[in-house]
Amino acid sequence: MTTQQDIDMAQVESVTKSRRELVWGQGAMPSEMVPVAIVRAAGQPFEGVLFYSKVTGHWAAGLCGTLRTVEDWVAEALVAKCPAPWGGAREGSGRKKTTPADAKRRTIICSAAEMEEIRKLLERLRSQGES
Repeated sequence: MTTQQDIDMAQVESVTKSRRELVWGQGAMPSEMVPVAIVRAAGQPFEGVLFYSKVTGHWAAGLCGTLRTVEDWVAEALVAKCPAPWGGAREGSGRKKTTPADAKRRTIICSAAEMEEIRKLLERLRSQGES
C-alpha cells in the first residue's frame, strides 16, 4: 500500500531520451504508452519510468522492460512533483515586443513603396512616443 510519505520521499525528474534508456534499457518501449516521468527512491510505489496509456487511460510503471499498474492518485501526485522539461511560457522568453501595448493587427492593401513609407512613419511615431 502506497502512502503519502512514500510519495514525499520519491525523487521525480523529467523524461529525457538518455535517462529513459538508462532506466528502461535498450528494448523498445510500448507504443501505446507515453513516458511521463522518471521516479527514483520511491520506496513502496516503484522505481523506473512512469507511463500513461493513450489507449486505456491508466498509469503504469516500468523498469528494465517490465510494466506494473500504478494507482491514479499515486501517479498524479508523482507527476505534480515533476519539473517541466520544456515548453510553456517562462519569464523573459520569446521575442521581445516592438509594438505598443494597445496595438492591433490590421490588414491594408498597398504597394511596396507605400509600405516602406508606412514603416518609416510608424518608426518615427513610435520613437517620438518613447522620448
